[in-house]
Amino acid sequence: MQSDRDIVTRRIRDAVDIVELVGSYVVLKRAGASFKGLCPFHEEKTPSFTVSPVRQTFKCFGCGAGGDVFKFIQLRERVDFPEARRLLADRAGVPLEIEDRQDRGGGPGKRQLADANAWAQKVFRDYFRGPAGEAARNYVARRGLNEATVELFGLGLAIDSFDALIRRAAADRIEV
Repeated sequence: MQSDRDIVTRRIRDAVDIVELVGSYVVLKRAGASFKGLCPFHEEKTPSFTVSPVRQTFKCFGCGAGGDVFKFIQLRERVDFPEARRLLADRAGVPLEIEDRQDRGGGPGKRQLADANAWAQKVFRDYFRGPAGEAARNYVARRGLNEATVELFGLGLAIDSFDALIRRAAADRIEV
């Protein structure tokens, strides 16, 4: 079974025409079933860069660069795959929010889990800074960690209570 991420990635790939995409960066001329142009990744005087609309791929026989729409954007814009994916999704009008929805089992989606983790980290850091965290702060100081390091790594304290986080969620009106 494909994940939501894979489904959205396929939708983006299907929605972006590689000839149109590459043509917005490079002058392309039809050469049989393909298109040719000067490679955008290296200097050349005669075209060695081809784009295949049937396969939705590009290939430069001069520098060896090749791939699909994602790889083209990665190379051209000097970004990683997630950023290339986001740029192409914006270009094609394909929403990425589907990845944040609840999964088919009815559980929380990625965004809800990330929000819950961020809230829990804040609670643990509050415990660390508060009266319950005195022993933990002393221990951290004995280990030679300064305040900047504590902040950098987001150190916190889980107090000795099996339901402290649940009680704090109720007090903060957080759905559990």
